Amino acid sequence: MFKTVVVVLLASFVAFAQSQNAEDILPLVTGGTATVRGDAPSVVSIRRPVEVAQDTNIYCSGVIVNANHIVTAASCVHNTTFHLVNPFWFRIIAGDLNILLPSYQRFTTRATHIYTHPNYGFNPPRNNIAVMRTLDPFPVPHNTIDFAVRNTRILPIGQVCRFIGWGSQTDTGAINVVQMSLNAPIIDRACGGVVIVDNMLCAGTMVQNSGVCTGNIGGGLFCDVDGWWEFTGVLAGGLGCGAPNIAGLYMQVREFNTWINQQFTRTDATNPGILVQTPPA
Repeated sequence: MFKTVVVVLLASFVAFAQSQNAEDILPLVTGGTATVRGDAPSVVSIRRPVEVAQDTNIYCSGVIVNANHIVTAASCVHNTTFHLVNPFWFRIIAGDLNILLPSYQRFTTRATHIYTHPNYGFNPPRNNIAVMRTLDPFPVPHNTIDFAVRNTRILPIGQVCRFIGWGSQTDTGAINVVQMSLNAPIIDRACGGVVIVDNMLCAGTMVQNSGVCTGNIGGGLFCDVDGWWEFTGVLAGGLGCGAPNIAGLYMQVREFNTWINQQFTRTDATNPGILVQTPPA
């Protein structure tokens, strides 16, 4: 009897999630193909409660860079009033492909410290990157969890890259909660009209029904460098969700590698509630 009730409740929850607006419930990407276990072991899902997120950035993504640190976007760790959120509220989930139904390979921890780039700005977007320290170390070696290899090279336009996230097959279809891989080659210096600087890049296809959506901010762009998928960009904007002529806007990891490394040995405490900068008018 108990098992029957559990199955019914689980089925009801899944049906409820699929009946809601996808961007309000779960992160998604439009287009792409499902990944397999071990295909993107450094990609994690970052979550915080709705009441803490103030109805924004409830879901974000990140990339594991060592045993106790992930890289994500600075905009993921601030609320709608542009203040830093207490690290305690964040949950980091690794090692699983389905973000709705946990498997035995799932590893969950929380954050203890958050360090955002000192020159982070959101209007226009600049230096949108943060390092998050975890309470528990990631259990590496592991079948579905590993550290990312960070890119250090200048990559040309047309370089083969992919974004890893979660989502639906189409921008109007039912939610697919399994991890997806989306082709996102590096393109010219245009992300739907956003002016970018040297530490940023644009990647995507610029065609309809192929793009990143709400919930994947902070996720990683991985590019094929000599046969290795190297962590090249941190998603910071360009959330067209399948609309034409809008590509993903990324922070170039190679431009921030020195700063990222410096955060690993910091001992100062995170002070939640700090105002990032004067909010836009």
